[in-house]
Amino acid sequence: MSIMAAHTALADSLLLNAVRDAAAQFSFSRHETVRCVGTAVFKSQDACDYACLLDIDPSVTAWECLPLVLRDGSLRHVPDFLVRRSVAVDAIDVQTTTSTCASSWIDRAAQAKGIRYQVVCAAEFQNTARLRNAQDLLRYVGTPVSLGDRVRVLTALEEVRSLPVSAAITCIRDGREPIAVIAAMILQRLIEIDLDEGLIGPDSRITRKFA
Repeated sequence: MSIMAAHTALADSLLLNAVRDAAAQFSFSRHETVRCVGTAVFKSQDACDYACLLDIDPSVTAWECLPLVLRDGSLRHVPDFLVRRSVAVDAIDVQTTTSTCASSWIDRAAQAKGIRYQVVCAAEFQNTARLRNAQDLLRYVGTPVSLGDRVRVLTALEEVRSLPVSAAITCIRDGREPIAVIAAMILQRLIEIDLDEGLIGPDSRITRKFA
């Protein structure tokens, strides 16, 4: 590694540590994560909320917070997320009412690394049923799902294709809180539920997840 490359790598590392340390000082309202790699730290509540949507996005295999430095000459930027999907890797910034991220040079810097750059406006997902449902489901991260409960739910769905939540919870016999087991199965991508139709309720229908 040349002296200039080493200097650049050191500068990027220092910037990354500084941004992460600054974000770690914030205490945002959040739940446990499912597919986050590394420490979950956020620069804003909007970014924290968007992370909930990443965890319930079926196209996302993993995501990281404040993951890398995008550089274009002397310009440097740390995006909110690096999101890994089955078909691509995205660097994502969450646009809040008090921040501006969109810039052509950031897009160029991401492309140079083989990454797509995207800016998501918080107004697009705040106050939506999808976000509220994601937050409700993530309260149950880590809930154990017994083999018996899993088989009973999946068998019932094989027979009738879909079930309302009120019927699905009757299949749960081992878990102490049936709705928590159903939520855990959704988070584990064993079953699916419409998160955009409205808030999850007794009449919301679940279906079996097929690869």
